[in-house]
Amino acid sequence: YERFTFVRNPFDRLVSCYRQKIITESASAHQAPLFRDYFFAIPANISFTDFAQRISKIPDALADSHFKS
Repeated sequence: YERFTFVRNPFDRLVSCYRQKIITESASAHQAPLFRDYFFAIPANISFTDFAQRISKIPDALADSHFKS
């Protein structure tokens, strides 16, 4: 038997999450933050650097599946 798996590059996965979940085409000042139900609410349209710094501080037990280790 042969087994194999595909592993996605973690950086590519993070960029994809950022582009899909954070960047919005019609950003407004009143847009609700992403993941607002958690203590780590992430505002819409923050920079990628700020996004990466914020989610790097979230423990895996509380992290969303989009950016869990």
